[in-house]
Amino acid sequence: MSINEFIVHLNRIESVSERTEALYKFTLRYLRNSNDLNGCFELIQQLETLGSSHQDMLGFAHAYHCYANYYGFCNNHNEALRYFNLAATHYDKLNRFREVADLTIDLGNFYYVLFQPEKSLPLYAEALEILKHNYDSYIMARAFIAWGAQLFILRKYAEGKDKLLQAYHLAEVHGYDLIFARASYFMLCYYLNQKDIAGMRSIYLKYIITIRKNGDKFNTYPAVCGLIGRMYLLLGDTKRAYRYLYKQILSLPKYLRAPIAHMDMVYYYLYMKQFKKAIFLLEKTLLFSEQNLQIYWIIAIYELLADTYVQQKDYKTAFYIKLKQEKLTNELVLGEAGAYSETFFYMKELCTNIKKGLNKEAENTESQKLFKTFLEKEDLGKIPEILSELTKKEIEVLGILSLGYSDKEIADSLFVSIHTIKTHLRSLFVKLNVKSRVELILMNQKLGLTARNTK
Repeated sequence: MSINEFIVHLNRIESVSERTEALYKFTLRYLRNSNDLNGCFELIQQLETLGSSHQDMLGFAHAYHCYANYYGFCNNHNEALRYFNLAATHYDKLNRFREVADLTIDLGNFYYVLFQPEKSLPLYAEALEILKHNYDSYIMARAFIAWGAQLFILRKYAEGKDKLLQAYHLAEVHGYDLIFARASYFMLCYYLNQKDIAGMRSIYLKYIITIRKNGDKFNTYPAVCGLIGRMYLLLGDTKRAYRYLYKQILSLPKYLRAPIAHMDMVYYYLYMKQFKKAIFLLEKTLLFSEQNLQIYWIIAIYELLADTYVQQKDYKTAFYIKLKQEKLTNELVLGEAGAYSETFFYMKELCTNIKKGLNKEAENTESQKLFKTFLEKEDLGKIPEILSELTKKEIEVLGILSLGYSDKEIADSLFVSIHTIKTHLRSLFVKLNVKSRVELILMNQKLGLTARNTK
């Protein structure tokens, strides 16, 4: 239903309380399933006006709840948290426990988007605890699917599957189309990860029957097509795989094709060993992710790039990418802020390295042996301790060295003498326990220092 159609329907409702509830439910649904933020804001203003004209405290609480979601989508985090607190206070005073549970899930989703699982996961558990005494199957299904999706991103697949199954069954029994479609998608992801073809076919069959019966109101079919295409890759059926992946691209709006369809098509190109095409699509996905600050896509890109280099037998670059991926994943788990800029810089650096042809360097068997020895010898947990032992100048030298500069070029860039640079390098050899420039560069890659982030 469009906004105009809903307003016509709303004007026919005489009871103020019923009108408030209807407007609240439509606004929330529209917020969660639409990109029309201007339309959402107008609806929220109407809800607030309705509450103020009748001095309705519940109307204000509903408006605050919608404002919290709106500002969350607009990335205005301070305003979003302010309205979350206002809505919670009003709902508590009115003893509206189901709305409190729904609000708690939305707050969890707010932290989910901010990559702070240590805050989001307890909120989902808290919402389910409230619903034990104030049962609402729809809100409960929302909590389970949000919790399961967060666990999947943290790669806790077994725990995530349990939560998603509960959301799946609730949605199936009560006919919650959107939750059923999303749960189906995540269950397909799980079975694909486990390479369980029978499980994928079972979920897909139920999903197809449901959308043929009720329609694909929320356009979930393209994402599911991508997973089915990857299932056929597992089976070695490249023709069907390409057909589903191409169907996915055609089914998506242009602004969504880069992050979703391109990532799935990359698997096809990797399977066919068409590495240049795979890297081209990864670069396009990177550009979209950078513009939209979608850090989870960046982690997925790391994964695929590492796989690409492993298949090219460029283990050095693959390991370098894996370190960056691990660093970023740890930042997500710890909920650390400020990961955006460095992540995008690393990604651009990797794409540049691809073009420079780093795989040629790895063709040297001695280089591979050295790299393997280095990998077995070093401990990732020692990195922060090692960094604290280095001076600021030593860190700068180490970062610039990674760009392949000679001693003279490093000296020129730092406006010091070559003798000073050699002194710093000797000190780095001792402190980092390495014996050559090659080992020093490998250590530098592990530490994640670059000419940019040493300044």
